[in-house]
Amino acid sequence: MLIKYIAVAVILVNSIFSEPVDVNKYLPKEWRGMVKNVKVHSDIGMTIYDFLRRYNYHYENHWISTEDGYKLLLHRIPYGQNQSVPDTKPRPVVLIMHGLGASSLNWIIKGPNDALGLALADQGYDVWLGNTRGNRYSRNHERLNPDIDTTEFWDFSFELTGRYDVAAKIDYILKQTGQQKLFYIGHSQGTSQFFALTSLRPEYNDKVALMTALAPIAYLEHLSSPILRLAADNIALLQTLVNIFNIHEFSQSPLTNTLVGLVCAKESPLKDICSTYTFLTSGFDHQEFDEGFLPLYLSHVGVGMSINMLLHFGQEIKSHHFRRYDYGREKNLKIYHTAAPPDFNLSAVTAPVALYYAKNDFLSSVKDVERLISELPNVNKTRLIENRRWNHIDFIVANDVHDVINKDIIAHLQTFIDDGALDPTTSEPMSSTTERIKGSSDRIISQSVYTLIMTVMLVLYY
Repeated sequence: MLIKYIAVAVILVNSIFSEPVDVNKYLPKEWRGMVKNVKVHSDIGMTIYDFLRRYNYHYENHWISTEDGYKLLLHRIPYGQNQSVPDTKPRPVVLIMHGLGASSLNWIIKGPNDALGLALADQGYDVWLGNTRGNRYSRNHERLNPDIDTTEFWDFSFELTGRYDVAAKIDYILKQTGQQKLFYIGHSQGTSQFFALTSLRPEYNDKVALMTALAPIAYLEHLSSPILRLAADNIALLQTLVNIFNIHEFSQSPLTNTLVGLVCAKESPLKDICSTYTFLTSGFDHQEFDEGFLPLYLSHVGVGMSINMLLHFGQEIKSHHFRRYDYGREKNLKIYHTAAPPDFNLSAVTAPVALYYAKNDFLSSVKDVERLISELPNVNKTRLIENRRWNHIDFIVANDVHDVINKDIIAHLQTFIDDGALDPTTSEPMSSTTERIKGSSDRIISQSVYTLIMTVMLVLYY
């Protein structure tokens, strides 16, 4: 019951008040004043540019457009730490895609010793970090305003972000670097997008030397997260809330970040709410997760996505299929010419695929990944993580992620280079006017329903 009161207070603070308020008045009496002793993580509110400057990595901003008009930002790390000028030798290219509601920041936030994006740059790779349409770095369109043309702008799920966004990224990167193929690495939804793309547009298989799938998401029949299972079971309720409040976007606001910093801080009496919510979603693993890192991580989750993305995954949970978005019988007939949406054709995914998965992953279950493996025609490698505690987000933030995952990924990519499956020396880079920069202003996203949805789930669960 106490969590319900706290949840309602958080909703009120985030959704009703436009000016700063005294958080203490919404806490139980015995906790009032304790917030004064809470230290908000100093890195909350930092952007990817702030972190790259701190770690001394050069980066580039590359804006691209999709076939349906979205403008996306790619972050490129062309060479390793402390290098001011790249060598002239062509570098193997890798595109890395984040999971649901995240951003390119996922791949560098852990720093030079643990972040996969930085480790690859230090190993001589030309690293490109993608951002899915709608997140804080790609909230743009050629003619639509995300805050005004909300219904049209936010009308997409992971099917369209795979079909158009990932396709545009691959084409742009190959043209920019002059290479014939690239490596693709995806986590969670980043894998769903790839499978959607290559099943619907199989010609893109030939542009990928290897797809590395971390915590792959296709089938969700055996998902064990109670919060996400509950969300799927209450899709009708969530859809009603979405319609009542005219919600299309799911994102955090600066105020939400402040609340996350206060509530989830190491000294906060409420910090267990944050860890419990995180583990109920991804799998319990206290040993691999740095408690002090939690508020920083959560402040960069839910940084912009369409509600349809959540609904699409909810449909997958309910249907036990990996299939296209379900618009309802009438619209399905117009789009697909069938009453139910068709399955993605996984037999068309002919690019080599390496899959890494875990026993304690509440989203990407062993049974569902094994079903996926059985249907992919060109599985190059599978690895079930030996650590029985390893969960969904450990692939990004575990204390020993570099030793457990990153080293293995880098070694496996090298085998493709050694075998000639990807030969960067054949590249003929196009001339580029893109400026190598040390920073850029981050767009502040004002619209926020992150806390509303999260709190509804907490209230329902408890």
